[in-house]
Amino acid sequence: MAVTREWQSAGPTLIRLAGTLAGASLLAAASVLPFEARALNHPLQHVPAILITGAAGVGVFLGVGAAMENRRRLAMVIFGLAVFFSLFLSLGRFIPPIYRGVYLVDWEGLFPPAWPYTLALPLLLLLLAELSIPTIRGNGGSTLSLVGGTAAAIMQLFFTVALLSIVASESELFLLPGRLFLAYLAAFGACGSLVLGTVLVRKGVPLWGGAILLAVGFVLVAGSTTLYAGPDFVFSLPPRASGYFPTLPMLAGTIPGIMVVVVWTTLLWRDNYS
Repeated sequence: MAVTREWQSAGPTLIRLAGTLAGASLLAAASVLPFEARALNHPLQHVPAILITGAAGVGVFLGVGAAMENRRRLAMVIFGLAVFFSLFLSLGRFIPPIYRGVYLVDWEGLFPPAWPYTLALPLLLLLLAELSIPTIRGNGGSTLSLVGGTAAAIMQLFFTVALLSIVASESELFLLPGRLFLAYLAAFGACGSLVLGTVLVRKGVPLWGGAILLAVGFVLVAGSTTLYAGPDFVFSLPPRASGYFPTLPMLAGTIPGIMVVVVWTTLLWRDNYS
């Protein structure tokens, strides 16, 4: 079969569904943030984040419309901006210079918690990859690989962010912004890698996509099992925090890692024995 590279093969159904869920998730996040702000010393500091998140949600719907009209580059710019603002709002406070600055002047309310963005970000990355990567040798994936890989990415990001938030708020990790930033960066990087591997498989590049899924899956499983007993300083955590182990590491790493390995094994079996 001749190798073909098709930009038009981006599934309209996938873009509509993922875009609708991502846009609705950002709008839901914007509606949740006012309730989060009530726990802050200066609730009004959350207003810029609320407005930016809401605007990003509306923008995603506009991006879906642009993609449906075959204005791929415009859609990619809109989705890219939504990813940028979501990442900055989620991770900005953990950049060491910003971290020290916002707490020194009591501006931490400018940055919302990361968890409201954990559904939208994987979906936005999925949309960007779907539009930017051409299809090679037809559609190499399946509904199983697409749903399984995306679900694993969302699950991994949400529960890893929850795990880091709990540990950081109850331990000395709160005083180590460099380590905290790297930990969050690794969580978002693993999520992006899972999405990339999933889309590569879907686009007919199973070798590279499968290699990424297997590598990240094994790292997630191996890394999460080392945390079953909690971090090194687990005994310094209060009972309410130490009680989350090993459940949270399993949900954040073991189960998503097994999911992507099972997805890839199923695809190999289908391609070679069906």
